[in-house]
Formats: sequence, C-alpha cells, structure tokens
Amino acid sequence: MTEIIGSEGKVLVVDDTLANIKILSLMLSRQNYEVYTASGGVEALKQVAEVQPDVILLDVMMPDIDGFQLCKQIKEIDVGRETPIIFISARSDMNDKLRAFEAGGADYITKPFQMQEVLARVKTHLHFRRLQVELQQNNNELERRVQARTVELLAANESLKAEITERHRIEESLRKSEETYRTLFEDSRDTIFIMTPSGQILDMNSAGLDLLGYQRGDLSRIQAVDLYVNQTDYSHYRYGLETQGAIKDFEVKLKRQDGTHMDCLITANVRRDSQGEIMEYQGVIRDVTERRQMERERLLLLSIQRELGIAQEIQESLLPAPEPDWPDLELICYNSPAREMGGDLYDYHAFNHLTGQRPSLFQSRSKYVVMVGDVSGKGVPAALLMAISLASFRSIVTDALGPNDFLRRMDRTLADYTYRSHQNCAMVYLEITPPSGNQAGILRTANAGCVTPLVKRVDGTSEWVEVGGMPLGVGLGAQTGYKEISLTVDPGDMIILTSDGIVEANNEAGEMFGFERLEAAVQAGPQSSAEDMLEHLIEAMAEFVGETEPHDDVTIMVVRI
Repeated sequence: MTEIIGSEGKVLVVDDTLANIKILSLMLSRQNYEVYTASGGVEALKQVAEVQPDVILLDVMMPDIDGFQLCKQIKEIDVGRETPIIFISARSDMNDKLRAFEAGGADYITKPFQMQEVLARVKTHLHFRRLQVELQQNNNELERRVQARTVELLAANESLKAEITERHRIEESLRKSEETYRTLFEDSRDTIFIMTPSGQILDMNSAGLDLLGYQRGDLSRIQAVDLYVNQTDYSHYRYGLETQGAIKDFEVKLKRQDGTHMDCLITANVRRDSQGEIMEYQGVIRDVTERRQMERERLLLLSIQRELGIAQEIQESLLPAPEPDWPDLELICYNSPAREMGGDLYDYHAFNHLTGQRPSLFQSRSKYVVMVGDVSGKGVPAALLMAISLASFRSIVTDALGPNDFLRRMDRTLADYTYRSHQNCAMVYLEITPPSGNQAGILRTANAGCVTPLVKRVDGTSEWVEVGGMPLGVGLGAQTGYKEISLTVDPGDMIILTSDGIVEANNEAGEMFGFERLEAAVQAGPQSSAEDMLEHLIEAMAEFVGETEPHDDVTIMVVRI
C-alpha cells in the first residue's frame, strides 16, 4: 500500500456509466482522495497494475466483462490481491451479494447509493487495509527478530515477552508523536526552521521552502546569515537568543532566492543539552510583507484624505457667501459636492445699471448677475477647472457684458485650459434688473449647456426658459455665439437654477429625480422667501434619494424678485 503525501488514499472507480464516474470522482476528490477511473474491465486491470489503488469501487454490470469476473482477475494479480473491492450495483438479490463476496469482494453497496455511505465505507476499508499492512509489517519484523534470536530468547522467554510488549507500546507512542510533530511541522502556514548555532539550517518545512524559494536539497548549502538583507540583524538575532534564550516577533528583512525582499517576524528559542550547551535554534518565521504594505497604503490613504480635506476647505472658501445682502433681490445658494472636491460652482455680482459699479443709496435702479456652473468630470481635475472658471468669471463679469458676449468671452478663456484635458464647463448666466416704480423687471439669460432656468411666477404658474448652447471650453460657442432670451419679471417671481446633479439624482430603484419632479417640487414649494423654497427643494430631493449615495455634485440657486 503506497502512501500519497497530502492525499487520503488512491481510489479506482470502475463503472461504464459516465454520470456515476463523475459523481463518485467529485465526491471523493472533495474528501482529498486521489481518484482514478475506468469504464471497462481491460482498462481497470491496466489501472490496477499501474496505479496500485488502495480501494476499488466496482460496478457489477459492464459491457465487456461483469464485475464478478473482473474481481477474480484482480485478485489473481499480486498488486491487487489484498486490495479491498467494494461492489456498487443496482442488483440487491442475496445471490448477487454472495457471488460478490465469493469473488473476493470486501463490501457491497446497492444503487441508488448514498454519498455519505460510500465515503464511510471507503474510509473504513482504507483504515482496515492500513491496519492490515501495518500489522503484517510489524509481524514480519517481529518474526525476523524472533528467528534471529530464538536460542537466546528461549531462556528468558517470559521476561522478553513483557519487554517486547513494552517496546511495541513505546514504539507506537514515538511513532504517533513523530507523526503528530511532522504533521504540525509540514501543515503550518508559517515557516518553521531548525538550525545550528553556527548558522547551518538543519530542517525547514514546506511553507518555509516555498516562501524563500528553495528546494529541500538546497538546505545543506544554505547559511542562515545569507537570508538576511542586513547582516547586523542576524547578529542581533543570535545575541538575543544566546543571552535571553528566546526572542519574540523580532523584525527583520529577509531575501528570497530570487533576491526579492520581504518583511518578517521571527519567534525562536534555543535547545540545550544536559550540560547547558546550545544544541540548536528552533523557531517560526512569519511573512508580514503584505500586512506592512497594507499599513503603508493605509497611512498614505489617511494622508491623502487629510490633504483632500484641506483642499475641500480651500475650494469651499472660493465660493462666495450663500446669501448676499442685496436691497431689492433675494438670493440664496446651495452647493454639495459628491466627493471631497467637486466641480460645481456658483457666483453673483451687483452693478448699478448706469455706471457698472455696485449700487449706492443715491441710485435707484440696479442690475444683478447670477451664475451656476457644472464642470465635467470628478475629483481634483474638476476642482481645478472649477477654480479657473470662478476666477475667469470674476475677471470678466466686471466688464458688464451682455449674456451672449459674456459666455463667448468665457468660452475663449477656458479653451486655453481645456484643449488638452478635454474638459468643459456648463454654465447658465442671468442678468436681472429688478422692477422699479412703473418700470417692469427684466431677466436676460444665455445658457452654455447647463440646466435651463425655471421661473415660478407670483400667480403660481411656472415655465422653463428654453435656451441652450455649447459648454464653455469647447471653443465653438465663441464662434457661433449664444442665444439670449429676455423676460419680464414681477415682484414675488422666483427663478431657480440648478446643476444637473439634482435632475440626475437616483433613488434606490435606479429612477432619476428628473425635470418633471423638479418642476413639481417648485410648484409645490412656498413663495414666501427664497430660503423657504431652497429648503423645500433640498427636502424633496433627499426624500426621493433616500439612502442612495450621491454620484454627482448638487448646486441650487433660488432668486426671488
């Protein structure tokens, strides 16, 4: 009987039905048996001679030869004579079972078979077979010894019987201890080593050989000091062992045979002889390279998160206050990035309509500009273009250009930054002149690819200002221009500007908030103040989205005349 390292034993499955072979092979393989198969008698005899299985599962009914005849032929082969054969057959007649045992079978299982029964019987017969082989070996050895010393043992037969019995007990105990030790030694995931004080490696388990990239035959040529990246570490390791008798989690860098380095922890102790002299070092090496790498990556991630937090604070400081103090116009803004840094932006500016300066107490009519923008992309690139777009807005807005001319100038300016990155910035631009006396208020707007403005009138009706154009930074808007639309506005009218983050917000079912829900939310919202309307829109979107994580920045601006 041949022992297979890492296997419970070799099983030959003989059946002419492929489905049975597959089921039995899968079942046995999962239990760590080494499985061989044959679909007929000739192939089975060849497998028995070549593989020398530990157990044979044999079907009775096969096309070329029945299982009873095949069993007899196997028993006539030296390598198959002692092999246990378990018949598996749909025949349940007692005569068939008797024929199976007469042919040399060890067991008989009827189909349909139960998986656990097959496994249990295979395991049992393997155990019996191993005990039989072990007993035969022990008997052979004992017989040889008895025959060699018959004359000497006759005089002290009774005493020697007791000695032999005790010897067998001790040998069995030592064998089991050695098997237990070797099993633990070889099955350990960590490297286990034994070495001399001079640095000669005496033994190392398979995990250690795999870790370091060596074969077992290389051990005699390896000196422990050669495995250390820093030989000073080896000196400290030996000093700690020899002075303290043991070390725990000693940090070192070791190198594999291919020269690559790894972070390791060594725990070891010394074994001494009866005189107190050190015989050998024994210990465990644990590879913590991946753990250390994960720790370095964690620290790097924390550093990046801290830096992103600082960048977020800087970016937030670029945006103006969400609610300017204007005498004849209510304005409130809301911005919520999906990540630490976003690409949405908003800004505003106040002019006197004659001088282009901020209004004073002596000038009755003013003009205001508001803007909402949405940069393509996410993260740092979007945040950088957002900052550039804000700076460009503030530089150009003081020239008091109309909506078309303003967006054309912005398109040319941003194109210098976006032609390589292929980014763009959608922007809606509004110029508002509030009502004054008998003069109606005027709203002029142009749009570069942003969500169109939504106007809610004081009488409760609402309308989208359908105006669009190419996003900024593409370069086409500067050539073709942007369509302008003018509307009259009355006291109490509201204008709502948003980025696409609100209309494209998804709920848990994957539905989008959309334009219809946005318009319905505006229709249902209060007109008492811009702040009340903003709070209503934020609540409506939050109720729709639920626990779904946002995937885009959200910016909302509410203007009340």
